Amino acid sequence: MLEDDDLFAIKPYLSKPYIKKKYEGCASSVFITNQNFVIKKPKNEWGLKGLIREDRLINDIFKRTSLKYLPHFSKKIKTQSGYIFIQEMVQGVPSINDTEEISKNRDNVQTIASILIFLHSLDRKKLMELGFSKRELWPSKNDLHGINVPDFIIDIFNKNETQDNKEPLVLSHFDFQSNNILHSNFHITGVVDFGNTAFFNRNLDFASLLLDFPLNFVQEVCDSYKKTTGFEPDWEKIFSLALRAALARDLAQHPTGESFFYTNTVFQKLSLSCCHFKI
Repeated sequence: MLEDDDLFAIKPYLSKPYIKKKYEGCASSVFITNQNFVIKKPKNEWGLKGLIREDRLINDIFKRTSLKYLPHFSKKIKTQSGYIFIQEMVQGVPSINDTEEISKNRDNVQTIASILIFLHSLDRKKLMELGFSKRELWPSKNDLHGINVPDFIIDIFNKNETQDNKEPLVLSHFDFQSNNILHSNFHITGVVDFGNTAFFNRNLDFASLLLDFPLNFVQEVCDSYKKTTGFEPDWEKIFSLALRAALARDLAQHPTGESFFYTNTVFQKLSLSCCHFKI
């Protein structure tokens, strides 16, 4: 909850705010105000570090671009109970329940590609000065000890470990999934939640799309991305990373590994759609 001192601290920035909606995440509480701002309050050190990264990215990078799909305002405020962050609310609702309809809209292909082109083209030296660095993927192979995972998952980790350090790093959203991609009437309106953003192989963002969006839509995004950047997506890498991202989602919901719903769903999608793909 927002404390009295939190509400007092935001008065200079928001006149008579009241909370329309509240969302609880693992790392932060998120409050939507009547004035179309987002108030974020970290729950732990991990949440605070993520919000500080996001605040720096918005103020030092996003604020300087005309790309309309990103938040362009963020304010970090110190209160008696810690920190709160006021951010511009990007309009739209999460795409998670509408991915099929969204994938039918050709304009969305270019929109997604343009967002990734922008993120991946950002100056790495500048980002390092802001405190960004490479992150490792979770879970690691060591995290799977004691969990009865399908055999093909171990092969995925072996493939990733041999390729992770052989390709150039870019700024990856690191959680480029449907719950962070917003739309209105099936037109993509923006991307949110940059708290996990870090340097990684660019194929990771394409892979994250595969968790929820149809394969042909992701292929079209990659084709549009290639026309502008000249970069040839590595589909073997994308498929492996998609399965690993699905596993992370499964273990976040079922830490002991009693369910591998997303991992098996993505594996079946890829196996049926791409006969050339082999783990």
